[in-house]
Amino acid sequence: MALVQSDLAGSSLLLHHTVTEAVSAQTGLTARDIVITGTHSHSSVANHFDNDFYNKHFSNVPGLEPEFLNFATQQIAEGILAAYQSRRPAKIATGKKDIYGYNRNRMLEAYRLNPGKENIDIEDPETKFQEVNPSLYMLRVDLQDDDGTFKPAGAFSSFSIHGTTLSAPVTVYNADVFGYAQKDLEWVIKDKYQTDWDIAHGLTTGTQGDMAPALPDRGDNYISHFEVDFVESRKLGLRIAKEAIG
Repeated sequence: MALVQSDLAGSSLLLHHTVTEAVSAQTGLTARDIVITGTHSHSSVANHFDNDFYNKHFSNVPGLEPEFLNFATQQIAEGILAAYQSRRPAKIATGKKDIYGYNRNRMLEAYRLNPGKENIDIEDPETKFQEVNPSLYMLRVDLQDDDGTFKPAGAFSSFSIHGTTLSAPVTVYNADVFGYAQKDLEWVIKDKYQTDWDIAHGLTTGTQGDMAPALPDRGDNYISHFEVDFVESRKLGLRIAKEAIG
C-alpha cells in the first residue's frame, strides 16, 4: 500500500489514475492500493482535477492544466518508487489524541440542527471550540536500521481543519498551517535519532466539514494582511506540531 500526502487542495480521480499507471508495472500496486490525500490548502496549485467544477473554483485560473498534472504525477510516482525500492522491515503503531483549541466550528447555526445538538449554546464564545472533531490520528512507522534496531521513519497523521489560515490570493503557493506542523516533527525525529534516512511526516486534513482554524472569525469582508496571516498561521501550526511531537 502507498500512503501519499500532498500539499494540494485535494487529490483527484485523474491524478489517482495517472499515478497508478506510472507505478503499477514496477510495484504491483493497483488503484485500490494507493491513497493520495491533501492538506486542502486554498493557497496551493490546482487544475489537476477531472471535473470543471473543482478546476474552476479551486484555482485563480479555470481549466485543466496538463503540464501541472504531469508534474504532480511525476513527483508522486517518484516518491512511491523511491519508497518501494528502499523498503525495509518495519514496525507500525497507531494512536489517537483529542486536542482542543486548534479548530473551531464555523457553522454552529446549522450544526445544532443535528439530533442531540438542539440545546447547544451558540452564544457562548467557547462553544465553537468545543463542538468540533478534536481527534489527531497518527500512524507511526519505524524501520529496521543496519544494526538491527528499529528507528522512526516518520508518521502519517490526520487532523480535521481547513487549510485557510492564509487567504487564497497570497502570492506564493504554500501548505498553509499544515506546513509548520509537518516539518517540526520531521526535524525533531531527525535530530533525536540521527537516522540514515530522510524523515517524512505526512499530515493531512481529516473529516474537516466545518472545522475552521481556531483563529478569530474575520468575516466575509476581511482584507488580507499577509504579514499578520503568516504569523498567525505559523503560531497555530507550531502548536499542532507540538501535539504531534508529544
